[in-house]
Amino acid sequence: MDVLGVGFDPITLDQAVERVAGWIDGWDGDSPPRQVVTVNPEGVMLARRHSRLADVVRRADLVTADGIGVVMASAWMGTPLPERVTGADLAERLLAVAQCRGWRVYLLGASSASLGGALAELGRRFPDVQWHGRHGYFDELGEKEIVEEIVRIRPHLLLVGMGAPRQDLWIAAHRDLPAGVAMGIGGTIDVWSGMVKRAPVFWRRLRLEWLYRLLRQPSRIRRQLALPRFAVLAWTAGLGKRRKNGH
Repeated sequence: MDVLGVGFDPITLDQAVERVAGWIDGWDGDSPPRQVVTVNPEGVMLARRHSRLADVVRRADLVTADGIGVVMASAWMGTPLPERVTGADLAERLLAVAQCRGWRVYLLGASSASLGGALAELGRRFPDVQWHGRHGYFDELGEKEIVEEIVRIRPHLLLVGMGAPRQDLWIAAHRDLPAGVAMGIGGTIDVWSGMVKRAPVFWRRLRLEWLYRLLRQPSRIRRQLALPRFAVLAWTAGLGKRRKNGH
């Protein structure tokens, strides 16, 4: 489903979990990873400006709507997506599968303290998962060590939490690594560690998670200035389609 030039898979969270788990179950342990990209309205606007990111999204194996704004825009444009599938929700569900199947999971990103806290908490919750990870503040030598470690571990699931678009570009630049599936998860490592609190379920049900995050982190206002521009473009595109179709 095309939303302002970005193609999204019309998929539910349950379907996304099933698809990704199927890829990992069928992975031979040596092949390069499938890439999953979750894109919110800010990401759509960024992809419209940056051809490299747009190419990464276009080549990804699965692209989900990480934001209610994308879902609403798709409905305005006449190609409705079934629901929002965030990186945080998808990762959480996949870890439950990893627990049942004893997957190797590698976390890359966040600060050293946050990563350590996340690994400790996740190890408690999912003790049958084989946990590995490195923080996201690395130089060229550190990156070489990370790559060598991933090659040695061969994780079933590689979760990269370095923020968009850096995480997606990093995964795309390392598509030769042996991993089952690689996915960007934004600030989810900080949430797992307890350093950042995710919006309560009540806010998420009201589709106001973006507002909760803005109230908690006012510094996000510059990033979220893309939201009204996204809404105007989507609404205009939707009106154009309706007029073309005679509605």
